[in-house]
Amino acid sequence: MIDAGAAKPLSDEEVAILKEAFDAYDTDKGGGLCETTYSAFRAD
Repeated sequence: MIDAGAAKPLSDEEVAILKEAFDAYDTDKGGGLCETTYSAFRAD
């Protein structure tokens, strides 16, 4: 199990890297069954 208390906020650079990777993976840009975006994983 992951200890959520041990998680650290992502830096803007880390978010940009993950967004780029997600966008490359999400070829239909939110269409289809999964409409999750990278922002759903960021707790601002």
